Amino acid sequence: MISAVSFLAFVIVFPMLAMRVLALGADVVTYESVGDLPGDPIEAVVVPGARVFEAGGPSGALLSRIELAEEIAAGLPTITIFASGGPGEDEVIATYLPDFDVTLDPMGFSTIDTCRNATDAGLTRVAVVTQPRHRVRTAALCDAVGLETIVVTTPVPRERLSRLPMRFGRERAAEYLAIVNIAWERIS
Repeated sequence: MISAVSFLAFVIVFPMLAMRVLALGADVVTYESVGDLPGDPIEAVVVPGARVFEAGGPSGALLSRIELAEEIAAGLPTITIFASGGPGEDEVIATYLPDFDVTLDPMGFSTIDTCRNATDAGLTRVAVVTQPRHRVRTAALCDAVGLETIVVTTPVPRERLSRLPMRFGRERAAEYLAIVNIAWERIS
């Protein structure tokens, strides 16, 4: 008989392991490696959206993505920034990157939407900037839609300890949804 603890452990561990298997072979680098991205040149830097405050400023997560995208793009003068996100998120990204060619994607409501929209925009090889906790899921989802991706992670954010359980739970739920999305992509 399966105990409640064993079942809970499975529910927590399964999506983490599934994401790692689905992202095997993905190029994931840290912010320290932006000057030496592996493989062929990239066509764009994809900045997925994140929370925008009511006053219109980016959250810490979004600001760190914007700063990292700027650092990558500064070394590649002809590169496009693909700013994605929900309502207003893409515009905030563009506002903070005025010196670059920015393509707006206001329909990037989720990571897989952003990956699909980048593919639909004709992109085939990109760098996606995101936080470390999203790296494996991002790589697996972009791969599922045929987007060749280098995931570049931002510095690890300092977070309040009280928010860690919520973020942990949210990421596990997002991984389960990613598994469904990847399965759907493969049977479609």
